[in-house]
Amino acid sequence: LGTGCGNVEDLIGYEASMELFMDDDCLLSGSRTWFGIDGHAGDEEAIEHTDGHLGWYNIRDGSFSLVETEELGTIKGTIHGDGTISALLTQPGEFPVVGKYEYEKTEQYRSLKSGKDSKKGGKKDSSGGADCASISDALSGNYVAT
Repeated sequence: LGTGCGNVEDLIGYEASMELFMDDDCLLSGSRTWFGIDGHAGDEEAIEHTDGHLGWYNIRDGSFSLVETEELGTIKGTIHGDGTISALLTQPGEFPVVGKYEYEKTEQYRSLKSGKDSKKGGKKDSSGGADCASISDALSGNYVAT
């Protein structure tokens, strides 16, 4: 499900999911939702929170960077060829958070190479491989922390 430190460590039964959408120019948008039971000070209050984010996908190496739209958090990670995501969340401030997450796509993952010959325009990989337009459908979707 992911590991973290900061105020995340006080949550019991922590679950997270991420929704990503990529456009033809490799720009990302979406949200990250997390749920947990606050075990701090003996309370057992259920907490659910969603953060919107914007960012960019680097088609050359599969890395991405996201910023939260309403808070100070940043997420940097890699979308792997098998459809999984490795991500690191950092958020400074009064309640700082650092978390490492592994996500898996909830629908069957389609290979990044499948749209390689697409006629849609988009940012091209310098190696002559897939462009953003051809892989945006394969990358876009809902991911759940494993």
